[in-house]
Amino acid sequence: MHAGATQLSDAYRTGEHMSGPLRRYVNAAIRNRKANTENATAIEAVDGSDAPSRETVEQAISTLEEKLTKAAGGRDRLTDADRLVISQCGKVGEKLLAEGVTAGLSPADETALEAIAIADGTRPPLLIKENAIAPDDPMAGAWADELKSYAKAIAEISPRVGRIDNHGRQLGTGWMIRPGYVVTNRHVAQELSNDPTAPLLELSPLRKATICFGFEADEPKQRPQHAISKIVYCGDKHIDRRNVDLTLLDLAILKLKHTNENDLPSPLPSVLVPSEEMTVGSDLYAIGYPGTTASSRLPQSTLLRLFNDKLGVKRLSPGEIVLGLEGVDNGTKRTIGHDATTLGGSSGSVLLGFDSMGEPKVAGLHFSGYEVRYGPDEIEYRGRNYAHSFAAMPDIIRAVDRAIAEDRPR
Repeated sequence: MHAGATQLSDAYRTGEHMSGPLRRYVNAAIRNRKANTENATAIEAVDGSDAPSRETVEQAISTLEEKLTKAAGGRDRLTDADRLVISQCGKVGEKLLAEGVTAGLSPADETALEAIAIADGTRPPLLIKENAIAPDDPMAGAWADELKSYAKAIAEISPRVGRIDNHGRQLGTGWMIRPGYVVTNRHVAQELSNDPTAPLLELSPLRKATICFGFEADEPKQRPQHAISKIVYCGDKHIDRRNVDLTLLDLAILKLKHTNENDLPSPLPSVLVPSEEMTVGSDLYAIGYPGTTASSRLPQSTLLRLFNDKLGVKRLSPGEIVLGLEGVDNGTKRTIGHDATTLGGSSGSVLLGFDSMGEPKVAGLHFSGYEVRYGPDEIEYRGRNYAHSFAAMPDIIRAVDRAIAEDRPR
């Protein structure tokens, strides 16, 4: 792959055209908390102000309550957990009104606000059906108009993203990177290997590893399952999913079993979002299969209602970069933080950007949904998604291409 020369649109570079107002205050508060921790003096303002309006806060909470109530089938059927989330949203709303972007957000605050971001169209996990987003999807919110202009590109990209299973149990997401090969996370490939700690993973004969490029909601007929025959490349260090180490490469390349490469989807475009455009506030779009609630701090009942009880199916989740390549302090400068809505099963999702003509570019590979640090007295939770920027790691891409070339029949 190579970084394309086509410039992204102003909308992509700034991200300002569609981030919901409350979410932008939350992101600013999180970034300022990080800056304060590092003894920085600058405090970020949003749209010339440092606090949201009461109307913004109350509308966001009302939208969440309405959605949960409708999904539950009535207010009297809301669970105690649902009510607790709504209550916590009210508390953090008051905190933002009083303190603006300098507000100290607790883990409970950030978790509650994730519910609002899903419900109010700020960070919606949108269902993909027949390789498209429904133009009238009520969850699309402020993203609806932009997604209409990207409809052609989404229809071309979506069939190249698939769900990776083992004996029919979902493990993660993968997508076509080269003819006959898919890319996913090393921690997904570990689930398919003989020895998950080995530097080069080997596919276990006891696994029944497959990828299906369908698994859309309400799909009338399931698309073919393609067998995975080999792990041809991976980061050389074991990935512990319970203790995220951002210095490690969480990437693997899987070979698909086939009689003819034409039976498989074609690879995604080789044009990348350049490193210099992977900046805080830039929009991006994740396509993958959020499938389990285990990785979320939201109560299961609440999360299921927000996802309409449809897990493990293909979705597009818009978001923005919240930590740039210089902002993730791990020494590699190949990792970004983003806030698109993900769950367990989203591991390996492709992150996309679009240029001014609506053409897609690959931004990177999503690999982690959150980071937890265990301190002496309490758990410090940082609500983050992380992804590898492909444009920022040309050495890795060259190594991938060498491994694939060596694997191909002579």
